[in-house]
Amino acid sequence: SLAAHPALRPQVVAVQSFSKPWAMTGWRMGYLMADRPVCDRLKLCHQFVVTSTPAPFQSAAIRALSEPVDGMLSVYRRRRDLVMARLRGMGLSAPRPDGAFYVFPDISRFGMSSTAFCERLVREAGVALTPGAAFGADGHARLSYCVADEALDEGLDRLARFIHHLEGDA
Repeated sequence: SLAAHPALRPQVVAVQSFSKPWAMTGWRMGYLMADRPVCDRLKLCHQFVVTSTPAPFQSAAIRALSEPVDGMLSVYRRRRDLVMARLRGMGLSAPRPDGAFYVFPDISRFGMSSTAFCERLVREAGVALTPGAAFGADGHARLSYCVADEALDEGLDRLARFIHHLEGDA
């Protein structure tokens, strides 16, 4: 970490979220670490941008800081490996994610925009992926594996059936 180097510390601002390390997704909770003068200036901006985080979230975040993240990391790795294997089985290629709980499969072979693919997927299979066009990468879709194992399995089964249906139409 750059913050470990005393000469650089006044220049380092570290920002972290509780979302991934502690599986607190959707809570929009995080923290910032910096030298006091930097924090004092940032507080002036922050007070007008963010309104009170609910007290139960604050309590959970405090508790999370004393908990190891190894358990969730192993869960995410297991889910990632499952998703990668299932996508390969569907004939979809994707880069292996190393730092997130999203995978970005290539859907270009279906001959439609990522928006059209995702709209059909949600209508016909009840599975929501984010079109790659939202990230400047049409021809791909973003799939989150930050869900319960049962929901992930069901979603992947539905995606597989949808893709099988698309291949039958070709």
